[in-house]
Amino acid sequence: MAWEITCRLWENEEANTQLKTVVDEIAAETEKLIPSGPPTGYKPIVITHDPYYTHRIYQPLDPEVYKIGIAAGKETPGKAVYDFAHELMHIYIDVRVINWFTEIISHLASFYFLDLFADKWAENPPRPEFSGYAAILQDRKNDIVREAYQNVDLYQNQVSGNWIREEIKRIAAWEVSGTEILYNLIALDILPLFRENPEAWQMIPFIGKSTLPPPPEDPSDLTAESRSQPDFYTFLHILPGDIKPFGEKLVARIWNG
Repeated sequence: MAWEITCRLWENEEANTQLKTVVDEIAAETEKLIPSGPPTGYKPIVITHDPYYTHRIYQPLDPEVYKIGIAAGKETPGKAVYDFAHELMHIYIDVRVINWFTEIISHLASFYFLDLFADKWAENPPRPEFSGYAAILQDRKNDIVREAYQNVDLYQNQVSGNWIREEIKRIAAWEVSGTEILYNLIALDILPLFRENPEAWQMIPFIGKSTLPPPPEDPSDLTAESRSQPDFYTFLHILPGDIKPFGEKLVARIWNG
């Protein structure tokens, strides 16, 4: 595996070792899904406990290492899968770029890995003490889904195929701020595309290349302003032919600009 990950969340090294098993498996699987690697390259990842945020990549960006914080608690396995998958996907998109589209894709990664590991760990947990964790992962996803759908008008969501695109249009116009609940709902809507077509993940690094303003061409330049808007015209234009159909399906589902 190209990733070198260090966990420094607790003084208890056994607890750190258990968490490292989880994040290593996410990183190794992501490496298979996106073999081109992250736009700013492979660097060591250091994960620490953050008591103030649920999960974050620390700014300013360090040229030598990716620093990730997770607010780890009792429900660590499910939370670690959700949180680390989210932040690792930001790295694979382009850690210098942040917008509503990158947030949706990062939420998507969280759900993808909760589902993937719930399925895998039911029969083959990576550590003996993880026996039974598959149910914890599924419960974690179910709780998030339940919270999301309790906060929207389900009738509107079900009868209007344009509901997602209208909400995104308002976010893109800076009329409203994107929320975690909205991003979760959209991520759940596009999740089947990636579950049924794992090769669709190969389009992820092209998302970071397709923003207004674009990130610096030099991957070592970490000084760019992170606030941006997605540029879907460029995104579809630069996608290779074999994965372009997946990009077209994704954009058609969320954007009518």
